[in-house]
Amino acid sequence: MSAHLLVDASVAVKWLINEEHSDQADALLDESNRQGWRLICPPHFASEVINVLYRRTQRKEPLFHVDLDIADGALDAFFETEFDVIWAEELYRHAWFMAREHKISTIDDALYVALADLHATPVWTADQRLVNTVGDTRLVRWIGDYER
Repeated sequence: MSAHLLVDASVAVKWLINEEHSDQADALLDESNRQGWRLICPPHFASEVINVLYRRTQRKEPLFHVDLDIADGALDAFFETEFDVIWAEELYRHAWFMAREHKISTIDDALYVALADLHATPVWTADQRLVNTVGDTRLVRWIGDYER
């Protein structure tokens, strides 16, 4: 593996809220800390994580609902985690290319894949659709496959 860790919002939220595959996400973060990997992310990462937390407070289904006080604590924990935000014209241009090349449905998702490609490290995701769309484990890996 590389000296970087790249996760999308679907995995970062698993660090903050206990849900399916949180154990694997936590183990991946623990390994990153042990190895001294640099946590990298695209510019929209924080807004995606915060949006997921907010939407979970709005959900009515007990399985998906998160109480406001838990979400507030999760938000605090998120901001205690240090990420290096990668912003560069090259990243956006590469995301444009990757979206077309792999038929990725959003530029937001393509930004993660482009960052993975540019930094030679896979993006870990809980988005099975993205895993299937890209189909290249050098670029995208499903968090459910992470082995502690």
